[in-house]
Amino acid sequence: HQFLLQISNSDKNVSRERLSSSRSVPHKKFLASRDRILESATQMMELYADKNVVIDVEYIDEVGIGLGPTLEFYTLVSSDFQKGELGMWRGDYMSSSKNYSQQGTSLELFPRPWSSKSSNVNGVEFADVIRRFILLGRIVGKALRDGRVLDIPFSKAFYKLILGKVILSMFCVCIVNSI
Repeated sequence: HQFLLQISNSDKNVSRERLSSSRSVPHKKFLASRDRILESATQMMELYADKNVVIDVEYIDEVGIGLGPTLEFYTLVSSDFQKGELGMWRGDYMSSSKNYSQQGTSLELFPRPWSSKSSNVNGVEFADVIRRFILLGRIVGKALRDGRVLDIPFSKAFYKLILGKVILSMFCVCIVNSI
């Protein structure tokens, strides 16, 4: 019980520190389009990814700015990154109807392998997929920096890759193959 209490107290301290530091960090307003959420995310990252500012999102032709629209923005971006038509994830087979965030399964996402002999599969360019992963990385970084949550179920094997750990164990191969 003492260990749990220490964790809970340290979590409170981290939350307090994050809250007080976000007050001292300048806020910038960003105008986003619901209809083109990933394009809006790209513009946001071009403007603010490397800046020490907290983003407050406002939607085009809508009233409201601040935490609510900003959290919704990250939720919409998370959902869009899981669409099969983007060609990013293993098992999506370029299905435009597949959206992993709406399937209600415990599916974990792992990057889709691409043949070195093919730069285009079903109309999706490999270069575009690379750009999307770069954008995803920038979004994840900004979300972490601003204390936002992304609802993207990356697989444990993908987390290991992100952290630079080797995933060549048979257990990891089985996890990836089950995706």
